[in-house]
Amino acid sequence: MKVLAALLLLATSAAAQTSANGLLEESAPPGANYDKAEFRFWAPKTSTPLRAVVVLVPGSNGDGRGQVEDTIWQAFATKHSLALIGCRFTDKAHDQNFIEEYIKVAAGSGQTLIDAVAKFGARSQHPEL
Repeated sequence: MKVLAALLLLATSAAAQTSANGLLEESAPPGANYDKAEFRFWAPKTSTPLRAVVVLVPGSNGDGRGQVEDTIWQAFATKHSLALIGCRFTDKAHDQNFIEEYIKVAAGSGQTLIDAVAKFGARSQHPEL
């Protein structure tokens, strides 16, 4: 039982991390229409409510997580009281690899993003998210 508890604690810490520069990380296990779902969050240091979230998704199995560290995006987010979330979705292998299945948000990837936003809201003390 102690081993199971330790494994669960280790898995939780791997899926949700915070860096020294205020970035938050989340990931989800493979879903029905994606293989990887990884997210990075940044928000301006403010006690006022955030107005919205800018979701950065480069497409074609790309990785948008690094974009939340871009000073231009951060200046835009600060000016407008916004949070930034960079996404990395990748497809499972399939016959037509030029068609991204993760874009079918109703098949699971959309809910995964919504869940990540909720987790970031709680972890960043911005329940309005």
